[in-house]
Amino acid sequence: MSKSRLLPPAISTLPALLSDLERADAELHALAIEIDAQPAPRSQLEATALDGLSHELGAHRERAPEFSAAQAHWVGLDAPRYLRTIADFTARLGAYSTLLSTTERRLTQAQLEAERRTGWQGMDDLERHDPISKRYDHPVAHWALFAELLEGHVEDADALHASLESARARPHVLDDATLDRVEQQYTVMERETIQGYEWQFARWKHAVLTPAERTGLERTRQLLSDYEGRSARVLAVVAELRSGTIERVLERSDLELGLEVMEEERRKRP
Repeated sequence: MSKSRLLPPAISTLPALLSDLERADAELHALAIEIDAQPAPRSQLEATALDGLSHELGAHRERAPEFSAAQAHWVGLDAPRYLRTIADFTARLGAYSTLLSTTERRLTQAQLEAERRTGWQGMDDLERHDPISKRYDHPVAHWALFAELLEGHVEDADALHASLESARARPHVLDDATLDRVEQQYTVMERETIQGYEWQFARWKHAVLTPAERTGLERTRQLLSDYEGRSARVLAVVAELRSGTIERVLERSDLELGLEVMEEERRKRP
C-alpha cells in the first residue's frame, strides 16, 4: 500500500472512493462465481488455475484495509451533506468484507481439495516464491496453462475491440466512465499481466527444455505478442471514440450539433 493511502482521505473524495468500492464489489462477485464454478482438478496442471484466482483474491485482500480505514475516518466527521453517502459506503463495505471472507474460505477449501486429489502444492510452495518480484515461479511443464490463459486474453481483447468498433458510427452511446474503465484495464491491469508473463518466460529461458516444451514456449510467446498487439488496438479505438461520447455531445451548442447533422447528411448524398 502506498504511503499516500495511509493518510486520512478528504471527505470530498468519498464519491470517487464509493465508485471504486462498487467496482471492486462487482469484480469480487465475478471472482466468487468463477471460484465456485471451478471443476475438481484431475491433474496438477489443472490445479494451477487456482494460482491465478488466489492472486486476484490477494489484490482484494490488499485493497480492503484502504476502504476500511477511509470508512472509519469518515464516520467520525461532522459532514451532514455526506451522511447518506457515508451510509451507502458503510453498507457496501460490510457486504464486500463478508463476501471477501466467504470467498477466501471457498478458495482455501478448493486448494486443499486440489492438493488431496493431485498432490499439487501451488502457492503454498514457498521455494517457488521470488522475494523481490513477489511472483510465483511455475514449473516449465505448466507452459500449456499459460498458453490457454493467453488464448483467453486474446479472445477477450478481440471481442472488446469488435464491440468498440460497432460504436464508431454512434459514439454517443458511450460515456467517459465506460471508456475510462477500458483504458484503466488495458493500461494498468493488462500491463501488469503482460509483465507477469514476461517475467515467467524469462525464468523458463534458463531451464532445460525438451523439444516439445521449446516448441510450446515459442507458441506461447507468440500469443503474448498477439495479446500486446490486441491491447494496443483496443486503446487506439478508445482514444478515437473519446471525442464523441455523450459528455462531448452535451458540451456542444445547438448550432454545432445542427451543423454536424447537416454535414453528415451531405456526405450521405450520392
